[in-house]
Amino acid sequence: MVDIQKLEESAVKRVELDELPDEFQAEIINEELKADSRGREGVFLTIQMEDGAQFKQKYTQNHFPAVIEALKKLGFKDTADLVGKKFKFKKVKFSIGRERWLPDELIEE
Repeated sequence: MVDIQKLEESAVKRVELDELPDEFQAEIINEELKADSRGREGVFLTIQMEDGAQFKQKYTQNHFPAVIEALKKLGFKDTADLVGKKFKFKKVKFSIGRERWLPDELIEE
């Protein structure tokens, strides 16, 4: 048996993408390059909001040009260097698929 209280304490709070504002501040806590459920290669960032809630943002090859531009603008050369850093994220619309939130500004602490 598992105590419901223990489950509540260990549960990761999730954010629904529909609830995200156009701009927000959050920390990237993980990144990985892997295939999505359709077999497309993508960069997956796990993003943690200031209240501890998390979501995963997927960038596929369709989004790579915008991701590359955003990361170069911020001075990054590798997605692994994003982990542990806090950013201002901005919503970007694409001609195909749903919008994505891209790091737009590094927040120095």
